[in-house]
Amino acid sequence: MTNKKLTVSVLIIIIILAISLFGTGCAKKDIVEPDYSKAVAEDFLVSVSESSYDFPSTVLSENFKKSLKSMINNETGQEYASDKDAFINKICKPIIEKIGTYEKGSLSFVKTLTEKGYVSVFYKTRFSKETQGDVTVQFVFEEINGKMLVGGLWFSSKTLKQ
Repeated sequence: MTNKKLTVSVLIIIIILAISLFGTGCAKKDIVEPDYSKAVAEDFLVSVSESSYDFPSTVLSENFKKSLKSMINNETGQEYASDKDAFINKICKPIIEKIGTYEKGSLSFVKTLTEKGYVSVFYKTRFSKETQGDVTVQFVFEEINGKMLVGGLWFSSKTLKQ
């Protein structure tokens, strides 16, 4: 093998190693669905569609609940009196108005991303009024006292981006 070919081969190996070691940053991507996430996601989305806080109240972290209460009620200009009121008015109502209700059984796992103690689980799903494709829902789980609780939640679709 000539020096030029050897140099090119070594450079390619170095680039591949660098990408595999440093290219993903601190986050760890995975294609394995955590065993706790699907049932929580399914029941959570059904609850959003029914404007029910019964199930979400059992799986939301205390920080998430505090964030809900600190949201401002557009009608009064004040913080919400309860996390339940904020959940229904700031999460359920806008989702139902814009993309409709969750189509039960349409939940499809996409990926998991683990970073700094949080596990983000991404799902594609369908909602009744979303005519421009799937809705991606990201559930961010955090372990608190041995239990995986929802610490964050994001919905993404073409209609929501408009």
